[in-house]
Amino acid sequence: MPVRDRLKRAYYKVTLLLHRARHQAQPNDPGTLLKMAAAHVERQEWPQAIARVDQVLQADPHESHALRILAQAHLGKGNRTAALTAIQTSLSLDRNAGWSHHVLGQIHLANQDYAAAIAAIETGIAIDPNVSWLHFNLGEAYLLAGDWAKAVTVLQTSIRLNPIFPWAHYYLGNAQLALGNFAAAQQAYQKAQLFGPDVDHVRGNAAYVDHLQAQGAEIDTYIQQTHAQDTLGLRSRPRVLLILPGPAYPPRSGGAVRSFYEMKALHGKVDLVVASLLYDKANWRVKDDLANYAQLALVMDTGERPPRDPDQPNSIHRYRSPGFETILKQLGPVNFDIVVSDFMFMAQYRDYFPQAFHVLSEHNIESQIVRRSGTVAKDQADQDQADQQAALAILQEADHLAAFEDRMWPQYPLRFVVSEQDRQMLTARCSIGETVVVNNGANTREIKLLPDNSLPRVLLIGTLNYLPNIDGAIYFASQILPHVWRLNPKVEFWIAGADPVPELRRLADHDRRIKLIANPEVMEDVAAQCCLSVVPLRIGSGTRIKILQSLAMGLPTVTTTLGCEGLLVEDDKHLMVRDRPDDFAQAIVDLIADAGKRDRLRQTGRALVEAEYDWEQIWESAVNLMLDRYAKHQGDRQM
Repeated sequence: MPVRDRLKRAYYKVTLLLHRARHQAQPNDPGTLLKMAAAHVERQEWPQAIARVDQVLQADPHESHALRILAQAHLGKGNRTAALTAIQTSLSLDRNAGWSHHVLGQIHLANQDYAAAIAAIETGIAIDPNVSWLHFNLGEAYLLAGDWAKAVTVLQTSIRLNPIFPWAHYYLGNAQLALGNFAAAQQAYQKAQLFGPDVDHVRGNAAYVDHLQAQGAEIDTYIQQTHAQDTLGLRSRPRVLLILPGPAYPPRSGGAVRSFYEMKALHGKVDLVVASLLYDKANWRVKDDLANYAQLALVMDTGERPPRDPDQPNSIHRYRSPGFETILKQLGPVNFDIVVSDFMFMAQYRDYFPQAFHVLSEHNIESQIVRRSGTVAKDQADQDQADQQAALAILQEADHLAAFEDRMWPQYPLRFVVSEQDRQMLTARCSIGETVVVNNGANTREIKLLPDNSLPRVLLIGTLNYLPNIDGAIYFASQILPHVWRLNPKVEFWIAGADPVPELRRLADHDRRIKLIANPEVMEDVAAQCCLSVVPLRIGSGTRIKILQSLAMGLPTVTTTLGCEGLLVEDDKHLMVRDRPDDFAQAIVDLIADAGKRDRLRQTGRALVEAEYDWEQIWESAVNLMLDRYAKHQGDRQM
C-alpha cells in the first residue's frame, strides 16, 4: 500500500478511536455517530458505516447528511439501487448540498450513465464552484464519456484549485494521451509522479509516452524501407501483420502460448510485423522481446475508450483502443499481403487493411464460453433476483457476441480453430470461406517427462484471472474436494498460475491443505512436487492447453468431459474423465494409491502429445497452408 494511503488510513483510524471515546460518553449523539460513519466510509468499512447511520436515521429519518453518508456506504458495498434511493431522498430534503450532487454523480458513473453523471456533478459545481474534488470527478466523467477535450479543461480547473493532487495530473495525462498530445501528456504524468511518487499507477507514465513517440518514428522508418523495397522490386517474402489482444511473450498463459508459437512460425517464413495491445502500459518494454520474432514490434495500452455502442458486445469493446487504431492507420501505407487477427476481439480492426488477405485465428468460440458461463450462473442463481438478473445479462452478452461473430466470420476467407467441434460449430453458422483445425499443443522438445511423485498433492494450473479457470478452481474446492478429504484427508490442493483473483486467494485462506502459487517462473518446478493434475472445467470452448501441458510433463490427469473436449484422448488410457463430483474425487484417490496406473497414464499421455500435439509441427503446417491459400487468392484476383 502506498505511503500516502497508509498515512490516510492511520489518520482515520485515530479519528475513529477519538469518536468512539466520545460515543461512549454520549452514545446517542447524532453528530458523533455521523463522524464515526464518515470515518468508516473513508476506511471502506461499509457495514459499520451503515450501522452508525441507521442509528441516526432511527431518531431522525430526515437527516440529509446521514442519508448522503448512507448512499456512499451502499455505493461502496456495491448496492447501487439502495445508494440511489438514499441520495435521492437526501436531495429531496436539501437540494443545495453540492456534495450530495457529487455522490449522485458517482452513482451514475458506477452505472455507466455518463450524461447523468456529468449533469449531477455540474449541478454540484454550480453550488460549490471552488471544490477541486468536484471538478476532478467531472473530469473523470468526461474522460469516461469519451469527451477528452472537455476532460482536459475541467481537470486543469481542478489542478488550479488543488495543484498537488496527483490523480488530477494523472487523469489529465490520460486525456492528453487520448487526444494524441504526447508532450502535454508527458508533462502531466511527470507532475503526477512528483506529487504521488508512491502511487503505482503513476510510475513510469512519462517513460511510456517516450516509448510511444519513439515507436511512431520506428513506424515511419519501416514505411520508408518497405516503400523502397517495393519500388526497387526487392521484396522476397510475403509481408504479414499479426494483430494480438495481448503480448505473446512471455508464453505462460494458454492464449499467449498459442500466439507465441504462431508468431515464431510466421517469423521463419515471412516479413512479420506484430502489433499488440498491452494489459498494462507499465509492461511496454515487452516490445523488445516481441522484436526478436518480427521485423517490427509495436505495443499500445488500451488507454481511454469512447462509450460502448449498445450493439457492441462488452467483450469486444474491452479491446477497443483509439491509440491502437492510430497505430494501425499509421501502418496503412504498408502493403501487407496477409493480416492475421488473433481472437475474435481483434476482428474490429480488420477494415483498416481492406486490400489484404485476412486470416482469423480463433482460440475459442468466444460466444460459447460466455453462454456456458451464463448457464452455470443461471443454474446457481436459485431464487435470488440479483443473481438471476446477472445470469440473464451474461446470456444477453453471449447473444450480442454471437451476432458479432456471425457478422465478422464471413469477412475472413481463412479461419483457424483449435478443434473439430469448433470447426463444425463455426461452419454451421458460416458457410463462406474455409475453416481449418489448427490444434493446440505443447513444447515437447523442451518439456521433460517428470519422475512420478507419490505425495498426495493435486495440481490445477492455468491463467487465474480467466473465468473458466476461476470457476473450475472454486467448483473443485467446494464440490469435489470435500469428497476427496472424506476418502483421504491428507490430500493437498495446489493452484498455480498467473494473476490469481482475490476469490482464489481466499480459497487458500480457507484450509491449510489448499496452496496458491501465484505467477510461478517455471511451472515444471511446481508440477514436480505434485502427484497428478486436475482440470475440473464446467465452462470453456476450444481445447485446453493445460491438459496437453500436464500430459507432456507426465502428470496423470483427471478432468471433466468438457475439460478434454476436442482432444484425441481416451478415458482411462491417456487420462481419466469423470463428471460427477464424487466420481471425480474417487478417481483422484485411486490414482494417488495406484503407482502402476499413474505410470501407465504418464507414458501414454506423453506419447500422445509427442505424436499429435507438438507446437512447432502444428504451426509449420498451419503457416504453409496460410501461404498456399494466399497464393491461390492472389491467383484468383489476377484472373
